[in-house]
Amino acid sequence: MAGAVGRGVTWQRAAALCGGAVLLIAACGGGAGTAHPTSGDSGSSASGPAGTAAAPAPLSQPRAREAVLTPEDLGAGWEAKKLEDVPLKNRSPSAAGAEEGTGRDGGDEGDATTGDADCDAALLHPSGTIEPVSDARREFDQDGTGVSLSAEVTAYRGDGAERTLEQARALGDDCGGLKVPWEDGTAATFTRVSTADRGDETVGVRMVLHSDDVYATKEGTVDTVAVRVGHDLVTLSFTIVNGTTDAETVDEVTRLAAERLRSMNHP
Repeated sequence: MAGAVGRGVTWQRAAALCGGAVLLIAACGGGAGTAHPTSGDSGSSASGPAGTAAAPAPLSQPRAREAVLTPEDLGAGWEAKKLEDVPLKNRSPSAAGAEEGTGRDGGDEGDATTGDADCDAALLHPSGTIEPVSDARREFDQDGTGVSLSAEVTAYRGDGAERTLEQARALGDDCGGLKVPWEDGTAATFTRVSTADRGDETVGVRMVLHSDDVYATKEGTVDTVAVRVGHDLVTLSFTIVNGTTDAETVDEVTRLAAERLRSMNHP
């Protein structure tokens, strides 16, 4: 289902900042999820305690495909779409700006200006190259709720997974409560969302994109939870389309996804 708010502002582009690797189903409509915003997050530090074993190598593409949630994992009430291989792109400032754009307003390079130095820094792409080595995704629709789910597994070289989560964390913390200018008069707001402790690190971010025009007021909500296990991330984006979701659903799906990813790391 495709949608947009204002000319050229797709929800995929608007929410791509959340979790770094997220490519979302388009969403347009009212209704926000009921997961509880918070200033905290869960999980251990990226380096882990001294003396622990080194993280396994990043997942290969076949293993990343196996790590993505399946229809059997979620069971009845979810309609699954085809498993997709996501094209690999270096996530550096120059590559991201040239290949995708951000949908943000505020200058020739599309960098938003909120007037808050910390938030503006968080909105920039991370310095240096974040290099994924594998990436696979499956999308789901939840029956009768107006909720869509994008479940994506991405493996990174080096500290790419940790840096991706750092950016998501900064968005929720440094941009919390601020309106981020988007294209054609739209605005995005980011807040942190409470998450259970899964994997090595877990970060949750809510993005609300809002538009007032002469025809209608439109609002869409995306709750994104990213779980890191070693060099690998599973990113779950719940896009609300004229409906609601709840913290219990988000937590259960996150638990299933984290367990599946960990089973690929530690078979």
